Amino acid sequence: LLLNMQKYLIGLFHEDGFGTIFNILVMPATIMSLCSQYLINPFMNTMSTALKECNHRAFFKIIMTLSVALILIGLFVCFAAKIFGIRLMEIIYDMSLIGYTYLILVVIFSSSFYALVQLFSSALTVMGKNFMQPFLYAVSAVAGGALSVLFMKRDVVAGALYGYAISMLVLFVLYMFVFFVQARRIQGKKSEIKTFH
Repeated sequence: LLLNMQKYLIGLFHEDGFGTIFNILVMPATIMSLCSQYLINPFMNTMSTALKECNHRAFFKIIMTLSVALILIGLFVCFAAKIFGIRLMEIIYDMSLIGYTYLILVVIFSSSFYALVQLFSSALTVMGKNFMQPFLYAVSAVAGGALSVLFMKRDVVAGALYGYAISMLVLFVLYMFVFFVQARRIQGKKSEIKTFH
């Protein structure tokens, strides 16, 4: 949704060439998203079981472990992209990306936030808190879209990528806030049950 927002804005207001460059630069974000899903999905049943058994410590331990893993993967990918990733992309797309090195790193760093968003989203789904998630995406998309339009007045591709990065950060903050609020609630319910017994 958020990547499509930037693509739509570029296609609406600017030439197709800018959209092509944007699509190339955000490719690492797509790969990061897929990798994070492959990492998170095998733990969904384990998280669900832990929550059903009221084993909140095990549930939160899985979230913490996966969070650390995703952060480390993001840092590794940033380092790898800086060393040889840019050259590899130049070979694949047969074009010079030297001037876009910083922006590619911004994309990868931003996609690390989105990987964490996917983790929190999966956790909230297991917790049965799906109704608010479209709202979080909508708020992030509006904020990112508005800032992208503003930034693209100075530089089309860079502006769109900065808008994407900010939308990722906003989405991450929103998801983290909602997750911790819901986590406190289920822990509070567990305390009430113990007190009652």
